[in-house]
Amino acid sequence: MAVLPVELSFSRSALAVISGPVFGAAAVGWFAPWDRWPRWTSLTLAIFACVVITGGAVLLDINPSIGFPFYVLVCVWVGVGHSVHTASALLPFIGLSLFATHMLGSGLDSSQVTVGVFMVVIGVVVAETLARIMANVDREQRREASRLRELEVVIDAIEDMASQVSPDGVGSHVAWFSGELMGGLGSLVLLLDLELEVTGCYAWGLPAVNGEKTRKVPPEIWQSIRDGEVVVTSPADAGYWVDVDGARSVLWAPVRGVEQPFGVVAIALADVPEQVRPFRRAVGRVLGAQGGLAFERVRSKLSLLDQSLRDELTGVGNRRHAMALLAGLSPGDGVMMIDLDHFKQVNDSFGHETGDALLRELGGYLSASLRDRDAVARFGGDEFVALLRGVGDKVDEVVVRLLDGWRALNPATSLSIGLALHEAGVSPHVTLQRADEALYEAKGRGREQGVVFPGRGVSLRLAESA
Repeated sequence: MAVLPVELSFSRSALAVISGPVFGAAAVGWFAPWDRWPRWTSLTLAIFACVVITGGAVLLDINPSIGFPFYVLVCVWVGVGHSVHTASALLPFIGLSLFATHMLGSGLDSSQVTVGVFMVVIGVVVAETLARIMANVDREQRREASRLRELEVVIDAIEDMASQVSPDGVGSHVAWFSGELMGGLGSLVLLLDLELEVTGCYAWGLPAVNGEKTRKVPPEIWQSIRDGEVVVTSPADAGYWVDVDGARSVLWAPVRGVEQPFGVVAIALADVPEQVRPFRRAVGRVLGAQGGLAFERVRSKLSLLDQSLRDELTGVGNRRHAMALLAGLSPGDGVMMIDLDHFKQVNDSFGHETGDALLRELGGYLSASLRDRDAVARFGGDEFVALLRGVGDKVDEVVVRLLDGWRALNPATSLSIGLALHEAGVSPHVTLQRADEALYEAKGRGREQGVVFPGRGVSLRLAESA
């Protein structure tokens, strides 16, 4: 079948009239700073294209149906670059262009009108389809970007939790990051013992909770959490969440150690339970798991540190602990050296088991007799050292009270005490030596007494016998 060529006949002046605006619009479309302008401004190009299609058909006196495919192209361009329903909103302009072409040009027969309308409808349908596809792509890209940002925050949270050196630091950071990262209205970290009693409580966005242990985890929620699940419930399932303004759901995730969960992290959310996304659940699980590992890591470090600074026999600090305490002496603190009298005879007469029991008894007695801010350590053998914070001029009272209290226990042997006050400008080592000199002075005067070493010289102050 032979294909007849399409003959186009139009004047050069008319072509120039059309070409000028077309090339001008092309330049504007290429070089204009569309990224700095509102998106709707680019729709002026679509409207201008409809004007050009009509103007070209009228001025060049060509078959108007030649411009029909360009309507489809305009619609497709709008669909790719603009939101849903934009192409439909432009339908009146496209229809007006088609009508103007019919009225001002050589006219359209019924079949051409049908084809024109059909192509415009097809163009709008294709444009709306493309707009929806592009909207979905854009939405997924934003969602992925949001997830990437959230994952970066999770990584920062994990690194921050790993840098904490105390359980309180870990608990506070887990609560804070959980609430912030999940977009929560408040968050709570509860550490539990085997009886589900709260042993630790840390909160974010919930006033007057830190340090309180009145919050409970409902047994049915704990059962699911213990099995490794992330649970989303109504605030009413744990009544204390009802008071959180705007809370419509609570996400519960296990704070899990290497072996088993030992707590929960709970976040109050504004979404109803059915709207909580799986990604949020996964983030909650990660934060709970990493928080649990951070808790265990800190506890292990503290346990090792405690073991390295604690005397295994007596349970008080060891020599290393004593030296660390001495390094932190302040003027007015007292350093006390305590020694059991005739301890070797106790060992020789009654055996080392009795001697060990006596050391344990003295360690327990000193720990119970001193203030919470004071500290005691076994310095070596049967010698103990105690640090008395800010004891000042009450040193005599302390020495007498300790000697009298020990006598009242009817122990296997007595003890002697030497004490020195730390002074400004004096090294802790010198203060310790002074306390040691006072101890030997007490032993030289017959034992079972105390001597206080003042700033200058040696002044003996004997404790009166009970």
